[in-house]
Amino acid sequence: GVWSEFCTFEDENERPTKDPIHDAVSLRIDLYYLSTRVPTKSLRDMGSVISRCKKLKSIRMIGHLFVRSNVIEDVLVSLFQANGSYYFPLEHFSICKYALNARGFEAIIPFLTSRGELDCLSLENCEIGDDVAGAIGVVLDQTCIDNIDLNDNQISARG
Repeated sequence: GVWSEFCTFEDENERPTKDPIHDAVSLRIDLYYLSTRVPTKSLRDMGSVISRCKKLKSIRMIGHLFVRSNVIEDVLVSLFQANGSYYFPLEHFSICKYALNARGFEAIIPFLTSRGELDCLSLENCEIGDDVAGAIGVVLDQTCIDNIDLNDNQISARG
């Protein structure tokens, strides 16, 4: 689809795959370009494809901190609430270099709490403050996540 040039599905040998539903073990998404150039319907289609991947173990979403727009939250909502069911054994989920506010984090909560295999969450350099840190703590209590990376954020000792 229109969205395919802004994401890369890779197989077990770290090579791009043309059959993501059957072969992809990792996915890298450029949030900025995806959010500015892809219509919402196409994002839902992308969410549907991702939800049907059978081997996907890692999703890495890369943003750009200078972009502060609700469009990116709309991307997250479209991707992770596409149909509410996922068939892949995701172990690692990462968002980096993206100003993740409370709305953006709320968009991925249903996804994070539905993933029994997910053991690593990375939200590095996302400008997370104490408000989102509190929400992360609540979600961690509902998941199997053992490893979390919150490096380069704006969390105080209170958060």
